[in-house]
Amino acid sequence: MFWFHTKIDPFGNQNESELAEMFESISYTETSHSTEGRRLLDEHLRRKFNRDLQETKDDPGHRPPPRSKIRKGKPFLSESFELWHEPDEPIAEPDYEEVPLPTVAEQEKLDLTKESLKSRVTVLDKGVEFLPKKHLVSRRLLNQKREDPDVFSEYVAKGFLRYHVRTLFELMHLSVLKERWNQAYRCFALLIRVPRMDIRDFWTVGLKILKKRAETSFIRVFEDVMKETPTTAEQLENSAGAASFFTNQQLSILSRLRNPDFVRKNYSNSDLPSRVIEEAVRINIRTGNKHILEYLSWLSRFCKVSDSEASHIYPQELMNETPVLEEDETRKKRYSYHQKYAAPPYRAGTKNQPNPYIAVMMWELLVAGDLKRCKDMTSQLVLEHPYSSDGLYFFIQGMAHYVELQSLVTPLRNSGEYSDVEDYDFDDTKVCSTQLKEAINLCFAKAANLGFEYPKGQLLREMMMIDRLFEEKEASGANVSYQSDQGNDNDEDNTGQHGDIDSSDLE
Repeated sequence: MFWFHTKIDPFGNQNESELAEMFESISYTETSHSTEGRRLLDEHLRRKFNRDLQETKDDPGHRPPPRSKIRKGKPFLSESFELWHEPDEPIAEPDYEEVPLPTVAEQEKLDLTKESLKSRVTVLDKGVEFLPKKHLVSRRLLNQKREDPDVFSEYVAKGFLRYHVRTLFELMHLSVLKERWNQAYRCFALLIRVPRMDIRDFWTVGLKILKKRAETSFIRVFEDVMKETPTTAEQLENSAGAASFFTNQQLSILSRLRNPDFVRKNYSNSDLPSRVIEEAVRINIRTGNKHILEYLSWLSRFCKVSDSEASHIYPQELMNETPVLEEDETRKKRYSYHQKYAAPPYRAGTKNQPNPYIAVMMWELLVAGDLKRCKDMTSQLVLEHPYSSDGLYFFIQGMAHYVELQSLVTPLRNSGEYSDVEDYDFDDTKVCSTQLKEAINLCFAKAANLGFEYPKGQLLREMMMIDRLFEEKEASGANVSYQSDQGNDNDEDNTGQHGDIDSSDLE
């Protein structure tokens, strides 16, 4: 097969007869190998093609046979060689034959004759998938089957594994959108067990699934406890379910609570006995919400900050803008190696950016009421970099002291079940509250110095009301009820100062 290009006319001054004579004088061998023969053949065929095209245009009754499309200035293939069409010559549009649609009888005949098509439609109608026809591995790897069957089997297994992982990802996200938390949890549990799976890409989705699953578990446990209690079984039957007794925020906190004592102090409901909620929380601690803290603890242990110099550098920066790290050829070879470090800091943190899993875990411990563990972890973290330069961790440490202070003064607020506690020592409580207030002011001051913003006015009002509560207790000598009048900013007692929190911060 010969390929000729005629973009240049080397024989523009010669007529067709001279070209034909010269062409006949050259043998086939010369035409195949000599440059002059190829040029003569190219020119002869081009002029012959133009002449035939002109004769076709002059004959109105003649209809040329369908040919390949001729595009202006573009080569097209005709039999065994390539020609260039002149841009100025008109182009004849090819005729396309319309294919009629098959009739119903033909369709039935087609369905009866092709059992494979019929079976495929039946399988898809039942919701089952077919494996993709596209090869999950490259052709080059398929050629290795004869040379090394073990390598081929390994690559085929990886290809099918990627296919199943992609299917699990889609199913997990669809389950989250449809709020099918048990199904989403099963997909998530399978994905985190896949070898070489980077869980940092979807760790927030997994945390959302675990929280919603804990809420579902708490609702189920709470309904079972209410059914076992005669006084609350009737209330459950007359209501729309356990979710009707709590708001969404209360339900979210109760499902993650790990300290049952907080139920009587902060989450008691006037329509329901506190012991019912306490029992539901105790059961849910063993069954429902234990996976959240275990999951975050596992992330903080295994997804640590890398010591690589390319940490928190995007691939394009590593290739183009950071020649100091490595030489050009070395960086190109290690490009894929550095990709696992080329991620935003919310995935695993950097040397200068705190680990995000630790911060989320601190908040979960604070919400769960595990104050001792929260304070122990924060007191260790704030001693090392980069946590010591982030005001968030000082604020979490101060909030842990603040929640402990609120729990300490709870007997002074309630005039009911805590009013007749004999072993309640007022003097010890006052000393502990003073120490906690000093720790709170110190932590909040450090957080403010590092640029962390928090509601100073609201916290100041709460601290003032606690002081007023102790003053009223000392003056009356008996327990008094505690009223949360946060909006009373004009009170005469709201002029004091507490450490680093000034009354000028009131908003």
